[in-house]
Amino acid sequence: SFHDGPRWLRRPLAGAYLSAYVLVVGAALGHWPLFGSNLAMRAEAWQAVSASVHRTRADTHDDIDLAFHIGERHRIVAVGAEHMTISMRPFADARLFAARVRKGFHTVVMHWPHDFPPIRWDRRLLRRLRRRSVARRARPDHHLAA
Repeated sequence: SFHDGPRWLRRPLAGAYLSAYVLVVGAALGHWPLFGSNLAMRAEAWQAVSASVHRTRADTHDDIDLAFHIGERHRIVAVGAEHMTISMRPFADARLFAARVRKGFHTVVMHWPHDFPPIRWDRRLLRRLRRRSVARRARPDHHLAA
C-alpha cells in the first residue's frame, strides 16, 4: 500500500495501480515486470545485462527496460510484498503521471520489432518447452513415460 496520502485511499489505489502495472507491462513483457521499489537482483544477472540496458535515455522507464533484458535471460519471481509500501507521489501531478505512462509506452515500443509481445511470448513458450524436453530426456525412466 501507499505510506502517504489519504489513509482511506492508500490500499485500494495501490492495489489498482500495481495490478494495472503488472497486467499491462506483464503482457508486453510476457513475464513478471520489475518494480524498482521492491527489487532484488543477483549480481550475475546485472552483469549479464548491464551493457544492454538503456541507462542514459531520459525517455526510458528504467524498471521496464531492465525487465526486458533480465526477463530474456533470467527468471523473474514475485514475492509477497504485503509489508512493502510505496509513495503516492506518482498521483500528485497529472502531467507527471502522464509522462510516466508515456515513458513506459515508449520503453515497450523501443524494443520492437525484436521484442514485440507475441514474439516474446513465443520465445518464452519455446524456451519452456525446450527445458521440459531436456528435463524429460535427462530422467532415467524417460522412455517409459507415455
